[in-house]
Amino acid sequence: MNNNVRIVTDSACDLPQSVADELGISIVPLTIRIDGQEYVDRADLTPAEFWAKCASSAALPETAAPSPGQFEVTYRQLAVDGASSIVVINLSSGLSATMQSAELAARDFNAGSSNAIKVSVVDSRSATLGLGSIVTDCARLARSGADHEAVVLRAADLATRTKVWGALDTLENLKKGGRIGGAKAMLASALAIKPIIEVRDGKVEQGGKQRTRSKALAFLVETL
Repeated sequence: MNNNVRIVTDSACDLPQSVADELGISIVPLTIRIDGQEYVDRADLTPAEFWAKCASSAALPETAAPSPGQFEVTYRQLAVDGASSIVVINLSSGLSATMQSAELAARDFNAGSSNAIKVSVVDSRSATLGLGSIVTDCARLARSGADHEAVVLRAADLATRTKVWGALDTLENLKKGGRIGGAKAMLASALAIKPIIEVRDGKVEQGGKQRTRSKALAFLVETL
């Protein structure tokens, strides 16, 4: 049997479009709401525009998961393009309803067509480039000719071993979200303390604190 396993993910993967295009990865976008205005991620709003709007807004942006219909449209297009099966790898289910939408779409897709192909949905238990690294690894495996089950097993394995840490350049968003008070934010800024966050067990947790004058927002992704 000729394996043409295709990979689908969501825009929380933060992969450059050039990488997605090169590896044949389909990305279903989330929606971002800022000051009452909705934007389709990657289509209506670039990362630079997103951060600029965050800085000028008094409230944190909100995100909405893609609808099941958006995923189903992607599945059907891949089937038309000759996919033998589809593996969907999503943003942690502990952070978003995106995976639930992908699963509902897979159920409806398989039930609604006599020629439906197999669709498996995997929880990455990660976000940003943690998700992106899992997706690219699985896309390369699929391109090498691996079968559906092998790709699913690789995604599930990497989900248990991929760790993400982030160093926050500013405490302003934590303040806006009510996680810390204004006085504590001012003190931490004065002491040049940069909180470390970690995606742990599929959720964002505090990972520690670092004293630094670095202005970079850095993410570290490690696969154990």
